[in-house]
Amino acid sequence: MKFYTDTKRRVFPRSAGVIGRDVKNCHLRESVASVPEIIDAFCKGEQGEIDFWLELHGKFIYIYYIAVRDENGVFKGVLEMMQDITRIRSLEDNARW
Repeated sequence: MKFYTDTKRRVFPRSAGVIGRDVKNCHLRESVASVPEIIDAFCKGEQGEIDFWLELHGKFIYIYYIAVRDENGVFKGVLEMMQDITRIRSLEDNARW
């Protein structure tokens, strides 16, 4: 199964055309070397999730990778989620209804 969502608030511009592409061709040059290491750790069962964060163009970006496995624990792929958490990071004190 392959899944892709699009939103007006995309962190990095991508299209559905990335589906099926070599994963190394879908990431920034600075992170390309880490991608095979992450996938290898997921395949071997050494990791189940990995997260990163970075500051980019005045935004604080949170990136979360999760290993997707079948009911027998066999690695099937990776779910990647990104979010601009700049506003969340700046919150202070308490906010209650």
